[in-house]
Amino acid sequence: MDWLLVLFRLTHVPAAILWAGGALFVTFYVEPAIERAGPNAQPLVDMMDRTSAFFAIAATLTVVGGALLYVHDAGGLQLWSSTEGWVFTVGAVCGILAWAAGFTLILPTVKGIAATGAEIKAAGGPPSAELLARLQAGQARLKAIGRADTVLVVVAVLTMATARYFA
Repeated sequence: MDWLLVLFRLTHVPAAILWAGGALFVTFYVEPAIERAGPNAQPLVDMMDRTSAFFAIAATLTVVGGALLYVHDAGGLQLWSSTEGWVFTVGAVCGILAWAAGFTLILPTVKGIAATGAEIKAAGGPPSAELLARLQAGQARLKAIGRADTVLVVVAVLTMATARYFA
């Protein structure tokens, strides 16, 4: 038994479950709740801001574990000579793109929304039109990026789960 492979798989699979489940939960439950709540969504935005590190760690463990498994299975790039290998490759590329988008697009957007919410709270009373417009623009950006990212994560999960059947 190759204990290193077992360790990589035990890192990759549970972390992927957390990441993918979190992406679906946020996309289909949290984001609509934030959108409906408008300027009163600050507690949900604060929760997302606090949990973003958790999802970043899960995503990173997924990508690192998956990359190590991929390199092992690639066997000198022979993996690409089969349909199974190409399906794994599509999943790997989608996962890496989703991971990169999370760090470069989603996290800064969540931080921006949280900062705008804090400005609204600090101002007291109803938010100004400018702050409300910034909040709504941030939420719209998060929704668009989150949906695209979730599609990438779902494609990664589906390809990784089925690649072996394309042999």
